[in-house]
Amino acid sequence: MTKKLAKPNARGLRPLEKGINPETGKAKVFWLPTDEREAERRKAAIEALYTAEGVQWNAVSVHVAMAIARGDKTMIVDADADIQALQSKYPWVTFVWPQEIAEARQQEAKKLLTDRLGTMRGQCLPSFGQLRPRTDDEILRVVAVTELEDNAVEPALIDATDRAFGNGTAAHVRKNCDSLLHSLRAFKGSLHQAIDAYAKAAKEKHVSMDDGLPTEFALAEERFCGFMKRIFADMPLAKYDLAAIDSLRLTIKKRPLSYRKKPIAPETVHRLVKVLNRFHSWLHKSPDFSWRKPLDYEVERVNVQLTNAEIQERYNPHNTPIYTEEQIRILFKYATPMERVLILLALNCGFRQAEALGLQSGEYDLAAKLLARVRYKTKVYGQWRLWDVTCEALRWAEGYRPNKNEATLIQTRAGQPMGRRTKSGNRGAKIANKWASLHRRIEKDHEDFPSYPFSTLRDTGASAIRAIAGGEVAEMYLSHGNPIPDGVLLERYANKPWGRLHEALTQWGSKIGAAFKVDDAFPADYKPSNISVSKGTIEKIRKLQAQGYKVAKIAELAGCPYHIARVYAKAD
Repeated sequence: MTKKLAKPNARGLRPLEKGINPETGKAKVFWLPTDEREAERRKAAIEALYTAEGVQWNAVSVHVAMAIARGDKTMIVDADADIQALQSKYPWVTFVWPQEIAEARQQEAKKLLTDRLGTMRGQCLPSFGQLRPRTDDEILRVVAVTELEDNAVEPALIDATDRAFGNGTAAHVRKNCDSLLHSLRAFKGSLHQAIDAYAKAAKEKHVSMDDGLPTEFALAEERFCGFMKRIFADMPLAKYDLAAIDSLRLTIKKRPLSYRKKPIAPETVHRLVKVLNRFHSWLHKSPDFSWRKPLDYEVERVNVQLTNAEIQERYNPHNTPIYTEEQIRILFKYATPMERVLILLALNCGFRQAEALGLQSGEYDLAAKLLARVRYKTKVYGQWRLWDVTCEALRWAEGYRPNKNEATLIQTRAGQPMGRRTKSGNRGAKIANKWASLHRRIEKDHEDFPSYPFSTLRDTGASAIRAIAGGEVAEMYLSHGNPIPDGVLLERYANKPWGRLHEALTQWGSKIGAAFKVDDAFPADYKPSNISVSKGTIEKIRKLQAQGYKVAKIAELAGCPYHIARVYAKAD
């Protein structure tokens, strides 16, 4: 039970005995004022301090308690004392240095903050002029509080805040300099933080209407932003001036090493420069950063220097790899039925991965042998005369797809569109994986078979159509934007010569038709097999079996396990 206050003595002071004095080892007596209400308040504060100290006094806490008993608001400490630590531990009084030391440190702190202000003015603060700042003293307060709230990039500025302006600085700034404080706080930050913010904003802005995920453009922006962070050191936005921008452009122009430890491609250089320009435009307008484009800032074109090998590859008209008719025959022979569908769409219609995976069942007419659709990338309409083998392939794909209610033709075994993106929004690698698997099967029997990407089929078709009907028809086959240079208005007044393209496709299809002669190319009862046996081995097994060899001998001569020979040997 709390003891009642003692009666005042002859001097009008009330004695309060609490704990042991660490300096004398005797009971410590504090003297409270005569006023009963004030005495109760000071007594409660002393008891709270005593409890917080673990029911014992130390050399500091006993003097704090004595100051509370006297009613002192402040307590003078030595010059080397840690005021912030003391203030945090003993909030009942305000700790101050002796007057002469406080005045010296205040001047030192103001000089430090003034230097900081001058640096910010000189490097990066057109915002000071735009915001109509108050006095320099108020701006100094803003600088100090901004540094303080930023967990002190420069620790000395934390101490400088209280030394220069005393307690209440933050409240004063928030009340009188809100706009300037927001500007300075927004201006703080680094180049890498701004790049990350831009990448995030791009993913939030560019969202696909089909699946609600970031578009491939947004994901590409994110990848390029990550690469820029890797090749350019972080720095405060205050130092990201015209010289820094030119330095970053020069770094990109020099073609730094990619993640594969090779110089980035010339096309990548141009794309990085475009991303950098978009980043500057976004940063200039962003409300979260006060960075502004330098006065002499210009969007500059970057000229990339090519090696001799790159010049030969780029400008030699015979350097575009294409498949020969024999190579097409091998591809078709070793492919699975689904891979044959993709091969025919690429050759007959000039489809790349995105077009093949996005094909809908209502975009072709097998009776009329015609496929017509708008290419998603270029928004250009195209139509193609289908070969008989292509119609057979599409008819098989319609029956093979697990989910008949899904309009997308090319599906996975689970009935999902094969072109569906991953949860993170990245494009799937289904066709790339199938193409790599097909090449591995071929290379078991044909070691020197060229390892071209899937898009080479499209290049092969374009080269053949160009040789037959010319460049304009080849552009129509590829669904490029405008097949005739400077002929934008012509598209409004004249139809494209689709008949010429159809005739060229028919002529080329007749020429390479023999490459598609495969027994039962699209079996109705097809089931995927996990047994990895090359076509050459299977043909050898069946040839030996036709010659009358037993399974054991067939396995020996064909160089395969017994159970494989037994599976593929035909019964009599």
